Amino acid sequence: MIYYFAYGSNLNHHQMTKIRCIGSKYLKTFSLKDYKLIFCHPNKLNKFGYGNVIKNKGSETPGAIWKITRKHEEILDRYEGFPNTYQKEYFYLNGKKIMFYIM
Repeated sequence: MIYYFAYGSNLNHHQMTKIRCIGSKYLKTFSLKDYKLIFCHPNKLNKFGYGNVIKNKGSETPGAIWKITRKHEEILDRYEGFPNTYQKEYFYLNGKKIMFYIM
């Protein structure tokens, strides 16, 4: 199992459990400390841009922790454009390694 910190559109419970990562398990809300939520790269298809987090001391990004499988991770990798658009970073919470995406 993989622990995943979701923010932005991946906070949509229906989207995560019924479309992208069927069978994934929502664990809890969580705020990622010292990261700020921003939107970048607006275009004709997405005028507001794409959600991203940047290091910013004192900021917090609201999100959620999910338990996902390797297959779910592969699906999210494709959706998020890993490794070309988003990269993966990690943090630890209560001894568990948590993955999240960052541009």
